[in-house]
Amino acid sequence: SQILDHPSQAGCQAIMTQQLLQFKRKFKSAVYFVSGMHDSINLAIWAPRWDEIAPEVKKIVQQPHDIFGTIIPFPASFKVRTPRGDTRNYRI
Repeated sequence: SQILDHPSQAGCQAIMTQQLLQFKRKFKSAVYFVSGMHDSINLAIWAPRWDEIAPEVKKIVQQPHDIFGTIIPFPASFKVRTPRGDTRNYRI
């Protein structure tokens, strides 16, 4: 049964790889990949550039993609983790 999952999992991975490349090209070392599993990515964003970068990351993640000739929107949810003691209100 795992072989039947491959096309969709490979497609998701291809989209995630494209997004990671977009992050690297646009933000250089201010955004980096921490971890990922199945259809999720954990990123680190350099705090001093948060207000500039976070909305752009959201746009990249949620951009529509052509899947076999159909344009599919990609809604996403975001969670923010902050260092202990950091009282700044980070929003995405």
